Amino acid sequence: MIHSKIKEFNKPNWGEWEEFNYHIKDGSIVIAGIVAESRYQTVEIEFLYVDNEYRKQGLAKQLLDYLEIVAKKQGMTSILVNTYSFQAPEFYLKMGYELLFKIEKAFGNVDQYYYRKQI
Repeated sequence: MIHSKIKEFNKPNWGEWEEFNYHIKDGSIVIAGIVAESRYQTVEIEFLYVDNEYRKQGLAKQLLDYLEIVAKKQGMTSILVNTYSFQAPEFYLKMGYELLFKIEKAFGNVDQYYYRKQI
């Protein structure tokens, strides 16, 4: 509820946005997914998830590659994402993202990273 109210409040300043939500299933079970939305010509990734059993199989790369293709076709020019040191900050570098900045010890001993990729 709060999320939708904030979106409604922000709409006059952000304009229209589009959601980019994709998932991968193994049978009927969702094992990986990405949630993102666009404002102007930028897509912001909110969540990228791969189930523990399916990691290191290229699923996150598949999701990011697909997001980039679809976003580019729709006129987007960049993708933003933030992540934490206990997640996979090096993954985004491998995927061609540029580190914009890092906040050391943003939460306790956890660092926070902000990346961008021009597409």
